[in-house]
Amino acid sequence: MAEPRVAFSSLMQSLEKILRPIDAPTMERVRALGIDFDKLLPAYPVETWYAGVELAMSRFDPSLTPEQKQNHFGVRLVEVYGDTLVGKAMYAMMRIIGPERSIQRATRSFRTATNFLDTSYVVHGPRDWELTMNEVVFPHRYPGFFEKALSVAGAKNVKVELTGLTNTHATYRSRWD
Repeated sequence: MAEPRVAFSSLMQSLEKILRPIDAPTMERVRALGIDFDKLLPAYPVETWYAGVELAMSRFDPSLTPEQKQNHFGVRLVEVYGDTLVGKAMYAMMRIIGPERSIQRATRSFRTATNFLDTSYVVHGPRDWELTMNEVVFPHRYPGFFEKALSVAGAKNVKVELTGLTNTHATYRSRWD
């Protein structure tokens, strides 16, 4: 039997930061999802995480398209994840090893936040990499996510685009100076 797919508490800590300031109606919605930011569990069903992502995106500027909201969420997630204990350690490592090795270690990095994300990569040339992952829920959050993450790792002028999407995988092409 397959292990249940979960999101670890570091993601929920990040969700709380993205939702701030949290008004009473939003807090009620958070609690209805089974999340208590004062007493986080070690892990949550991935469906709870996705519902939290939806909640956060519903609070973004309503003039943004769904794809823009996803992208904005990805950027914000990288920004706030670095404030978690796990994120601080991971970002310090990324700064030391640089963008290429950070991509090579993407599955390990994602496994600090979930137990199910897997990646593979193809090198097309210097500073031109393609990353495929088994994550297709909110796929438009990852271009902004990867641009911000590769910048944390030291890449300059990063551009990431979604280049492939199936029912089981999403592929992103990353280029930088």
